[in-house]
Amino acid sequence: MSDVIAVIALLVASLAALYARWSARAADRGNQIALHDSRVEIYLELRKFENCFRGFCSYPTDDDLNTFYEKGVVMSELFFPPKISSALNELYDDCWNQSRRISAYEDEEGDPSLQGEFEREFNNLGKEAIPHLSKLLRAEVEIFHA
Repeated sequence: MSDVIAVIALLVASLAALYARWSARAADRGNQIALHDSRVEIYLELRKFENCFRGFCSYPTDDDLNTFYEKGVVMSELFFPPKISSALNELYDDCWNQSRRISAYEDEEGDPSLQGEFEREFNNLGKEAIPHLSKLLRAEVEIFHA
């Protein structure tokens, strides 16, 4: 009789261990999905920010910069490797500095041709930096690698 109880206990323990393993895998998969969703949101925020640079002398407004900082740059520190988050932070800093440069020039009512040059520099800044960053983020976000 004790042998039967021992076998039943062994079976129950084995089933419990199997169930625990399945639960751990499901929890791990859930964590991966949550991480992926957060990364996708940051990637999409970068793509929205990229739209601010479409066209000749187009550049982001202060509101665009603030949104990109809050939803892209700050969040990237939590969900991406330091190389990527620091690159996003550098892009933001460069854009912010260029925006301040244009605003200060507008306040002084300086030469319009020089202001146009500042705006073109700002536009080129985004057009040059964002495609590279977009590739870096996309590589981290992709589920299926070709």
